[in-house]
Amino acid sequence: FLLAIPTMTAATGYELYKHRETFSAEQWQTLAVGFAASFVVALAAVAFMLRFIRTHTFIPFGVYRIVAALVFAYWLYG
Repeated sequence: FLLAIPTMTAATGYELYKHRETFSAEQWQTLAVGFAASFVVALAAVAFMLRFIRTHTFIPFGVYRIVAALVFAYWLYG
């Protein structure tokens, strides 16, 4: 996932560069607000997940994945 960040940033920047004349000031503002909001939410999500991982185990997640795999296998082959 981390390797995708430079690629997605470059692709987005290129698309914005190509269409820079067609964007209105309102659209640039909307883009800036969306970027800022997603950045803040992403930071909060990462902080929450790191704190959660420090205080909890992955056992419930492992059980969930095993049960989900069994249900999916039954649905697929049963």
